[in-house]
This record gives sequence, C-alpha cells and structure tokens, in this order.
Amino acid sequence: MDARKCVRFTPEQVEALERVYDEYHKPSSLRRQQLIRDCTILANIEPKQIKVWFHNRR
Repeated sequence: MDARKCVRFTPEQVEALERVYDEYHKPSSLRRQQLIRDCTILANIEPKQIKVWFHNRR
C-alpha cells in the first residue's frame, strides 16, 4: 500500500510559490529544482510536491 504524505504549506511557502506562479504557470522541472535551491523556505519540500502544488493551482 502506497502511503501518501499530505503536505501543508506554510503561508510563507505559499507566498513564495505564488510569486513564481505569477511568472510561470507551468515551471519546468529545472525551474522547480532551481526554486528549491534558491528559496530556503522551500528547501524541505520535495520537487514532486511543488509540481502538484502548481498543478492544483492551475
């Protein structure tokens, strides 16, 4: 059985993701990885979780 982890983003993380969303509605894998590297508050979030956030936001 695949146990999925529900991620609750903090308001600060959502704000950072929204800023990126304003520029890129569909950021590439490379762009998402760069976001994780450059934004320290997103450092503990998996790239797949960020991908899902953008998918759900659209």
